[in-house]
Amino acid sequence: MTVENLLQEEGGLSRRSFLTGGAVLGGAVALGALAGCSPAAEQTTTSGDDELPATGDSAAADKNIVETIDHDIVVLGGGWSGLAATVEAAEQGADVVLIERDQMLGGTMSFTEGMFGVNSSLQKQQGVPEYNLNELIFEEQEFAHYLTDYWGYKDFFEMSGENIDWMMAHGTEFGGVDNSNGAGKFDVFHWWKDGSGSQAMQGLADTVEKLGVEVRLGARATELIIDESGRVTGAYVMLDEDGTEYLQVNAKAVIIATGGLSGNLDMVAELLGIDTTYSYTPTGALCTGDGYNMAKQAGAGPASICSLQSAFVYGAGTELSGVAAHHFMIMVNPEGERFMREDLADAVDLNMATNAIAGQGAVHTIIDQANIDKFMTEGTYLPYMFGPEVGTKLENLQSEIDGAIEAEAGSVFKADTLEDLAAQMGVPTDVFLQTIETYNGYCDAGEDADFGTDPQYLRKVETAPFYAVRQDFQTTKSIGGYKVNRRNEVIDATRKAIPGLYAAGMDGCNMYTDTYNISVPGGNSGYCCYSGRNAAQNAIASL
Repeated sequence: MTVENLLQEEGGLSRRSFLTGGAVLGGAVALGALAGCSPAAEQTTTSGDDELPATGDSAAADKNIVETIDHDIVVLGGGWSGLAATVEAAEQGADVVLIERDQMLGGTMSFTEGMFGVNSSLQKQQGVPEYNLNELIFEEQEFAHYLTDYWGYKDFFEMSGENIDWMMAHGTEFGGVDNSNGAGKFDVFHWWKDGSGSQAMQGLADTVEKLGVEVRLGARATELIIDESGRVTGAYVMLDEDGTEYLQVNAKAVIIATGGLSGNLDMVAELLGIDTTYSYTPTGALCTGDGYNMAKQAGAGPASICSLQSAFVYGAGTELSGVAAHHFMIMVNPEGERFMREDLADAVDLNMATNAIAGQGAVHTIIDQANIDKFMTEGTYLPYMFGPEVGTKLENLQSEIDGAIEAEAGSVFKADTLEDLAAQMGVPTDVFLQTIETYNGYCDAGEDADFGTDPQYLRKVETAPFYAVRQDFQTTKSIGGYKVNRRNEVIDATRKAIPGLYAAGMDGCNMYTDTYNISVPGGNSGYCCYSGRNAAQNAIASL
């Protein structure tokens, strides 16, 4: 059966009807479409470490194992890193099985727009000067306060140009190369043709099919098999949601590529310290920390973890989220104070702005009616990711505001006086009033004496009614959480490799610490390709 047919018939597939051969690639959805989703308390989440045993002493007798299979390598997760690992291993002659929890392959890669590569053939074609790799490495290490490994970057960057060619050899079409539309410092971002991550992944999915790799869809790896010596020798895989049937996969090497834990809001809150009460993940709902738990089960050492996240307005549509989170309006913290230059995302770094907001607790954007009217009649004045073109009139803005208030979402407040607005937000009235008075003075003077916000973005708050719009977070992807070495082997706290266990992609990624660096654009996606191939190469060498 062809990939195209599988894409058409995916809805009717089950684990029993599709056990080998063809691969299915997941499609993208527009970010922000879930902005009205339920709060965390109502979402389906997966519990953390208590779901797995503290050690590797699992017994097959504890599970209803309905099938046992044997392979050289088992890859857990069919996103980009898992697909890269599978293709690399299979093309080198290894007997591989690919386990994917979803009913399709591709993971969250469909949401990407390109990948990192340095000194690639495409850069040479476009006349991009050759980079000294140390220039990029030092940028990454300085950003991460030198808590990362020089040699890990060296290996990754040296292979990155080849990885561009490797992707092209497997069906990927690229557009141009630049610094990601000005977001980065280096021209190393290789755009997919038409910005389509799905197109990029299709080639790898096609290759998996052509190679005849055994693929198990709708199968969730939950626990490693570990022998008495501490060597990882396979995995137990749930074949149904309630765990009544298991597949036992015996293997000489296991590669974890399950995509992190962004879909487990309880774990995000615990490990990242983020209030996820009103959060959701737009891309990684099935990335619920299974790989993290399995690595910990095997004795993986802890490592820094960060997340890709952005602000949105819970219970409202995309127009209000765009205004409140991306248009540099005044924001106040629970103490009623300004706490950052509102244009920090543009003037410094998007992720730095997110950090500043996340560290404050409940942050509200303050907007008056005059500015609401301007957005509706004059349109937007800033470009932002997945947002409309500059000048787009936000004709639904008022209705989105009114709808959120009427629905009592708790994220939008309206008042005829600033005193009433402060009371609804629960912030100190006197502090809030002084904050607005001072800010309005800066607007009149054309100079922000406190934070230095670009004057063109200072917007007075003076025309009633007034609105306070809370900024919540959507977590796109978690990065890291446990240690790996430069061979992508999972290691313990003493840096000793756990035999038979490898990690690729966002699982165990140690390239970043607490914040993802977009100055070297596309590194996150580029690492998926590199780590998948690197893990497979080293796993094969160990067989």
